[in-house]
Amino acid sequence: MFSKRTSQLGLSLSKSASDKAQTTSAAVPPVPSTIIPTSVSAQHSIAAAAEARDNASAFVKSDQMKMVASFIEAKGFIPKDLIAQEVAWFYTIARNIFSIYSAKIVAFIKDETTLDINLSRETDSGALFMQSVPNTAAPRSDNCELTIDAKYLDTSNRAKSFRLESYRSQSSVASNSFSTHVNSYFLYRCNFPERRDASAEFSSLEEICDPYFYEHATEQTIACYERIIRRVLKRTGVMIEALDVPASPEKRLVIGFRQGTTRQYFSALSDLYNFYELVSSRKFVEQFSNGITVMSIYLSRAPGGNAALLENSIHQVVKEASLLYCLPTTPFQGHFQRGTLSVQESIYGYIGWIFAQHFLNRLGGEFTSLQSVLNRKNADHNEVLSKLKKRLRTDTFTRAYILEVIQQYPDLVKLLYVSFAMVHYINPSQNSLSPSLSYQRMQVTPVLSEQELLDTIRKTVANTQEYMIFESYVTFNKHVLKTNFYQPTKCAISFRMDPKFLPQLEYPTPLFGMFLVVGSEFRGFHLRFRDIARGGIRIVKSSNAEAYSINLRSLFDENYNLANTQQRKNKDIPEGGSKGTILLNPETQGNPQFAFEKYVDAILDVVVVGAREVQDTIYVLGIYEKLGLDEKTITKMQTGGPDGDLGSNEILISSDKTVGIVDGSGVLYDPAGINRSELSRLATERKMVNRFDCARLSAAGFRVLVDDTNVKLPDGTVVHSGLKFRNEFHLNSLASADLFVPCGGRPEAIDVGNVHTLLHPDGSARFKYI
Repeated sequence: MFSKRTSQLGLSLSKSASDKAQTTSAAVPPVPSTIIPTSVSAQHSIAAAAEARDNASAFVKSDQMKMVASFIEAKGFIPKDLIAQEVAWFYTIARNIFSIYSAKIVAFIKDETTLDINLSRETDSGALFMQSVPNTAAPRSDNCELTIDAKYLDTSNRAKSFRLESYRSQSSVASNSFSTHVNSYFLYRCNFPERRDASAEFSSLEEICDPYFYEHATEQTIACYERIIRRVLKRTGVMIEALDVPASPEKRLVIGFRQGTTRQYFSALSDLYNFYELVSSRKFVEQFSNGITVMSIYLSRAPGGNAALLENSIHQVVKEASLLYCLPTTPFQGHFQRGTLSVQESIYGYIGWIFAQHFLNRLGGEFTSLQSVLNRKNADHNEVLSKLKKRLRTDTFTRAYILEVIQQYPDLVKLLYVSFAMVHYINPSQNSLSPSLSYQRMQVTPVLSEQELLDTIRKTVANTQEYMIFESYVTFNKHVLKTNFYQPTKCAISFRMDPKFLPQLEYPTPLFGMFLVVGSEFRGFHLRFRDIARGGIRIVKSSNAEAYSINLRSLFDENYNLANTQQRKNKDIPEGGSKGTILLNPETQGNPQFAFEKYVDAILDVVVVGAREVQDTIYVLGIYEKLGLDEKTITKMQTGGPDGDLGSNEILISSDKTVGIVDGSGVLYDPAGINRSELSRLATERKMVNRFDCARLSAAGFRVLVDDTNVKLPDGTVVHSGLKFRNEFHLNSLASADLFVPCGGRPEAIDVGNVHTLLHPDGSARFKYI
């Protein structure tokens, strides 16, 4: 029925889009007459006149509809309860056909080859949008997807959600005289089944999805969505898979994330694949009652594009979709849509803008001279200096002025981005067929030294103020130590900074560590005065735009002072002082939980992975080298399993003989050495030892899980409680090896009451090296 109706509208959909047997998300339910367009928002007078005429003769049409319905009912071919809906559809189609042909007349008068079609109808139960698009991948500034995001997808929650199905016409509308396609968007309010358990967990997809979706989705789609949703529930962030479409050159992109964790993502994804000259034949957005959203997008090369580059383009879209999830829209979106900046370049430009707002040096020598003559011990003098500092920072370089300057020089942003990327970009795998498109772009733009960059900036910009703005980008690049910018799974963008660029005059006590975090809901800092430090996190809310501006200007200084105070409080304990701040964006004041989770997750990206593990690895390798030990002959005991960051990396980078591993699920032990290939599989898949194949253990090996009771070990010992055995295994005489590597564990696992158990009866240590 749907394909028949769309053909009446002058649209020609591909068979795969309309054939229920091939639909891989869900077949389209009959469109209720309540959401069929009854007015046309196309801006031409002919359509407006048609609408006025239709309104004037509405009572005549109503009588006609009744007569037609009576005639059809008398024939007896159509069920009585469907007649009214079908007749209403027929009369609506007549109006839509008139609207399309009105657009053709306007295009003919203007001597244009494209049609301007923009139909919409919205009700409480759903909506329909139809919009003309060019026969290319070029974006439109009046894209109705922005409206769909703002009114339906971004606002979807467990109480009220909307699912979406969208199709692109296969050929041009009405005739080949016009190079115009039409995108149709159908939105339906979800009707979830009632659940006694309100948690996010589920045993079957049927429990948490709209019944119509489950009835018409294929088994492959159900399995795919279940897999994506379970992965989303295990972490903060977005999950992305690229799949082949059977018997089709298209690729299918499946994306899952938690509701409310990003905004305008659906429309931003369209900008992304358009940038890489891809078009979508159909798109689906499914909502689930446990708070998860899953999108499915079918992509192919735009007409005239190079089909051979499809794989590379899809790969690039997958990589950058996670970056776009973190920041789907920025003030640099226009440059991205026009193709002057890529996604990575535009988001880098946005990050640099934020950095400049906080750290652009704008006090000058006069402030330094004034500070030197005033008495810093005088409270009144300090208050004057503080107010003057805020005034100078605000009046010299406003946020708007900095942004305006940066927007004028996209070529400088490109050069600065390449300088950043050449240090932090994750090189393509040696096994990949060809370098990624972003890597290829980097080879085209020249890589300049710091001095060459500064010289180019000086020659390009118009004045000293503009030079200082772009100079701050050079400062930023120079002092980024580590970032998750290119990490495929992230929920916010984080940077570990070298704080040496901070002027000593303003920040007299040097920081040990400094982190900048930017997400779609917030920006934030974490500052510490020692490597190991403790302190809280402050979430800063703003009641209005003015309060937000004040909070933004003082954010870093407030964070520094709070951390410095904490440092003084901690003077008598080993830990130093630290503090974190999260400034919520004006439009996300009511969502601090997601901002907090993203903030913590992003900081861990640049702290846990590669920081502690590298230090531990270097230390262990130093032991081997100093003592002349062969790693392959070393026995090792490890706490922290293959599912964790430290534990998995320790397994994958080592070649020792691991005899024991303790993790959250239990104890795995084999005095002959735990099978290395099976361990590597678990570490690669990030799974606990409860997923270890016990057939690969030797006769003396065993696995005891925390839920086990009364387990008999190979030596005859009976373990009555698996949980107690796991918690105390590091004190067990079996836990003896050359090397002990603690990649995780429980607090207070060793104290004065049990430390003696780490020694053999003869007084020798059970572990030679720790």
